[in-house]
Parts: sequence; structure tokens; C-alpha cells
Amino acid sequence: EEQPTVKMEFHKGDHIKISEGPFESMEGTVDETLPDQGKVRVIVTIFGRATPIELEYWMIERAEV
Repeated sequence: EEQPTVKMEFHKGDHIKISEGPFESMEGTVDETLPDQGKVRVIVTIFGRATPIELEYWMIERAEV
């Protein structure tokens, strides 16, 4: 039996804004999509350092350019 996967609308390198959760309103770049888990790994800058965080796909949106 196959697990359903989430159709991702984000791709590596996309500039995004976090719309939910403790990192809300931060911006970052998609590093990896994990559709089988329904998650996205995003690189954000925290205290001047690039930090990878995993978020649920619904917690992010495309950033305004």
C-alpha cells in the first residue's frame, strides 16, 4: 500500500516567507522538498548564520519579489 504524497508547489531555490509557526514572517530559500513527509527544508538566517529548518509545506508561501 502506497503512502499518499503531497503535491509540492515549491522547488529548490524558491524564495519563500514563513506564514505560520515560531518562525512566522521570516524569509528564506527552499533547500529541499520532502513530499513523502509533506515537509520543506528551508534555509533562514538566524543570528547572522544560515540555518536549515524543516517546516510543514502549508507553513510557507512565496515571497513577494
